[in-house]
Amino acid sequence: MNMLTVVEAVAILTEAGITNSPEILRRWLRQGKIKGECLHRAAGWKVDETDLHRFIEEHSNITRLKLSALEAEVERLLGKLAEVTAERDELRARLTTILETAKRKRFP
Repeated sequence: MNMLTVVEAVAILTEAGITNSPEILRRWLRQGKIKGECLHRAAGWKVDETDLHRFIEEHSNITRLKLSALEAEVERLLGKLAEVTAERDELRARLTTILETAKRKRFP
């Protein structure tokens, strides 16, 4: 099992586009989201490289799922926008007709 320093692990997480924060990595280590060892505070954490890559893959999968859901929501909202725009145009045309009719009745 290859162990990385926090600095090395953060460099990998940064390259993966997940975080560039050593403190966030330490929080994940404390929470057990990533396996690591902290023998004592002065030495700092050692991060299990295999588990770090597992975390990155899992995070990437979750990100892809979220992105897919967001893309579907954008498509739904674009469809709704088209409906609302068409309704607005229809109402605008009806209002124009009403105003023209009213103007003709007022000023024959």
